[in-house]
Amino acid sequence: MGLQSYSNIENGDSLLFDFPRDTMNLGTVNEGEIVPFSFTVKNNYETIVYVSQVYPSCGCTKAEIDTFYLYPQESKKLNFNFDSNGRPGMNYRIIRVFTEKGLFDVRFKVNVIPKE
Repeated sequence: MGLQSYSNIENGDSLLFDFPRDTMNLGTVNEGEIVPFSFTVKNNYETIVYVSQVYPSCGCTKAEIDTFYLYPQESKKLNFNFDSNGRPGMNYRIIRVFTEKGLFDVRFKVNVIPKE
């Protein structure tokens, strides 16, 4: 069963703000590895969108950017690092992105092989 991404973007029209809707699979890593990953968001609104916060659900995930503006039709790549140290097994995490138009969640999963 797959996880669904959540959005309450203005009027339920999340198509005006492109973001990954399927759970991103980061694969399998050894415990202790730092896993870099990214996704792209795009503003399809006719106005500037202000992203007021990029909030990972866990201290194990760090965002390289916190706040920014997206102009109409502009895209931005958001970079993250997942620290697998102390996280053996399957991990399901959320990155919540807040805008003045609403918020959306991007989900990812990663399987961490425990240290021996």
